[in-house]
Amino acid sequence: MAAQQKRDYFRMDMMLPFQAYVVREQSNEKLVSSECEASNLKNTILNLSGGGLNFRSRLEFLTDDMLKMILTIPVAMPRTICLYGKVIKSDRTEQGNFKVRVRFEGITERIRDILISFILKHERDVLISSHLTEVMRFTDVSVLKFAEGTNLPFEIYTVTKKGLRFMFDSGLPYDGLAKEYFNEMGISKVYVKQDDVLYLNRYLDRVRGVKIKPFDREDQISFKEYSFRKLQLHCIGRNILLPRTSISFNLYRMEDYNYKLFLESSASIPLMLDDNIPSMQADFLVGAQEVPAYLHYLKALPLNSSPLVLKEKACIIMHDILDKFGNKETIASAIGAAREIVAQLEKAPDSFYAMLSAGASDFYPYAHSVNVAVLSIRTALALSLPKTDIDALAAGSLLHDIGFGLINDEIINKQGKLSGAEEEVFKTHVIEGVSILQNVDAVPKKAMTAILHHHENMEGSGYPDSLAGQLIPVFGRITAISDAYDLLTTQQPFRKGLSPSQALSAMTKDSSKYDPVILAVFIKLIAQQIK
Repeated sequence: MAAQQKRDYFRMDMMLPFQAYVVREQSNEKLVSSECEASNLKNTILNLSGGGLNFRSRLEFLTDDMLKMILTIPVAMPRTICLYGKVIKSDRTEQGNFKVRVRFEGITERIRDILISFILKHERDVLISSHLTEVMRFTDVSVLKFAEGTNLPFEIYTVTKKGLRFMFDSGLPYDGLAKEYFNEMGISKVYVKQDDVLYLNRYLDRVRGVKIKPFDREDQISFKEYSFRKLQLHCIGRNILLPRTSISFNLYRMEDYNYKLFLESSASIPLMLDDNIPSMQADFLVGAQEVPAYLHYLKALPLNSSPLVLKEKACIIMHDILDKFGNKETIASAIGAAREIVAQLEKAPDSFYAMLSAGASDFYPYAHSVNVAVLSIRTALALSLPKTDIDALAAGSLLHDIGFGLINDEIINKQGKLSGAEEEVFKTHVIEGVSILQNVDAVPKKAMTAILHHHENMEGSGYPDSLAGQLIPVFGRITAISDAYDLLTTQQPFRKGLSPSQALSAMTKDSSKYDPVILAVFIKLIAQQIK
């Protein structure tokens, strides 16, 4: 009992996708916690522990009501969890809402451990973010300037006795419940990072009814807005959406670097895709909150889609890693995904072409990571490298840009040439990547050479060590070719992507940078795709 009380004591405020409703007495539902699938959960401020949770609701829940609660834990492969609990207290607020306190019932040790591990990770993330406030600049804004019914597109910090403290990620729905929460906590103003001030100003313009201009490549504010929207969505493969399959998530479309809702759907109102989907030349995306529903869609696809499904799952894992640096569990998931891609390409080498058949119209670092892994693995198979080496290369090439997680998104997404200072910051991503992974046991030591040396050039002009020729480890030489090809063929706001044949031609002209034997094998593989 003492251990149970200790677990229940530790709790934190956080924002998670959440839904709750009463389980009727006549229901035959088994009241045991489990992982489940759901969509249309709403970002909600929760106070969560391993033994229960507190939340605010417009709906009235009575003491002793048994609730079914669904929430999504934002880890590498987002986990949606179904929990049951009894309402032990429900108080009406002055605004007519309800503060509900719930004690979990029927919770398994496995689900409890998932919750506690997440809460501890969230606390570490908050402490790290709060510690960084000492070297960051902030702008304060009165909460009176926020409009109900809007989402706040910036991170929120507040003042505590110990200084500024991270509070919520971007995307908080500012409704009557959030307004009540701020009021009760005595928060009259919040603090926004200097990096987010443009998002704040654009949000306040919307609230005031100022007309927002469409995307303009030459306008810094417009580009920042595009970068922010891009981070809130997850790009999916064009060829993964099949005609006459049903989706239960909203589908967004990117056209000329503007993101628009394309199809509206939900678990209660699913939508069947029509026959025109494969012919649409646009990037399709899903909201970060709806990734669990998208994973459910992937599971229902026919077996002949398995290579594409493997790639999509790997993209989801890498999106999480690059967005939040990744913990050991997340990185281990990436290693597992890399090995599954190896097994797929060993079993069916031609599936390589299906996995590369449709590129995006913009640069998404997580998709680039997976593309580089697929290209590198297939090249290594063609070179007949030993199996253990191929597995290590798969891990290293998939994680080759993990250091991006420590670099400002504006540098990663910048249109045009980087300044000298920005280029020096960008170059640190290879060393930072090794630093992030060096104490992760799941990562093979040999994989580090792909991460550290994929920007070395055969004539010695690369970085970080200016190595030349055979002094560059073979994993670095393979990954360098895959990395260059995918970047050349990817469209970005400041330049159009090259066709496969144009990219190979450009690499041939620059052949002094690449290992000639590996480049010849690579060209042969891609040439078969062009045919």
